[in-house]
Amino acid sequence: MNAEAHEAEDVFSQIRNEGQRNMGMIMTHHALGRIDESDALLSKWLHSAWGPSFFVAYVLAFRGDKDPAFEWLEKAAATERVVNTAATFPMLLNLHDDPRWLPFLERIAKSPEQLAGIELKLSLPPSASSTQVSQAGE
Repeated sequence: MNAEAHEAEDVFSQIRNEGQRNMGMIMTHHALGRIDESDALLSKWLHSAWGPSFFVAYVLAFRGDKDPAFEWLEKAAATERVVNTAATFPMLLNLHDDPRWLPFLERIAKSPEQLAGIELKLSLPPSASSTQVSQAGE
């Protein structure tokens, strides 16, 4: 993980957009064990009001800050469509074992049970190859 975190730090440090750069650096500092640097940058980032609430939630989830991550997810659920990706978003994996996770997914209609209840009926047009096969067989 250390080599990957150092590589990520190099990549994030080159991002021109300050908000995006800070978002990445908060996570890499944390992954590298530089918690004080991560905390300081997180505080600065939160006070800059940059980015959607969902981004704040996933940075906090990555760091293992579950309580504030859920608070920001609730804010995101109220105003941001991107929260619909929460169920499959890898940066939120640290929240999956939390007892609040499933109720949150239920509130945004994305729980496994709710998703399993969606019936999909796909009707695909015949492909050129199947058309050619049936014409050749006639």
